[in-house]
Amino acid sequence: MTVGVTFHGLLIQWVGVERDQFDLPAGACLQDLLAAIAGRYGQGMPAQLWDQDRGCFARQVAALDHQTKIQDLATPLSQGQEIKFMLMMGGG
Repeated sequence: MTVGVTFHGLLIQWVGVERDQFDLPAGACLQDLLAAIAGRYGQGMPAQLWDQDRGCFARQVAALDHQTKIQDLATPLSQGQEIKFMLMMGGG
């Protein structure tokens, strides 16, 4: 199945692209997508963005399906789904 990914803000600079697509096996979940992102872009991402040990983005990066934050790495994905990754920043 094909899943689309959109990176926002500073993530575009760190990853190097705004949009991409990943071919994943049927039944893939968010963790599978993160593994595919790691394989393609992990080496270029800074430690504050990418947790090499866990194989996922740091906590301040949110994965969104439409406007809903995906919290569970085991969340199943579907053909044609679009996932957005955003750096959540606090201000004051």
